[in-house]
Amino acid sequence: MMVIKGVFDKISVYNQKKIEQDKDISLKKQAKSSNLSYSSDTVNLSSQGKVLNELIDTVKQGPDVRRDRIEDLKQKINSGEYKIDSKQIAKKIVDTEIDLYL
Repeated sequence: MMVIKGVFDKISVYNQKKIEQDKDISLKKQAKSSNLSYSSDTVNLSSQGKVLNELIDTVKQGPDVRRDRIEDLKQKINSGEYKIDSKQIAKKIVDTEIDLYL
């Protein structure tokens, strides 16, 4: 009697690969029948989206025009000179909320 070792392991690997190939073929057929592309993903931006992206990039590259204001506020806060007007803040919050709902 002759004994062949390792055959069942190779058959198992073959069967697993065959199952994966069959799944892949099935998914491609499903994608094709529903007019979808299985092999790659694509993203299409509208012209408005492209313009928006260009604007965002432009703003990111632009200079920080309020740096002097920020430095001034930092100094006032650190020295204790900066006073918060709670009524003005409340008014701005209310005005913003009104603008959102009108």
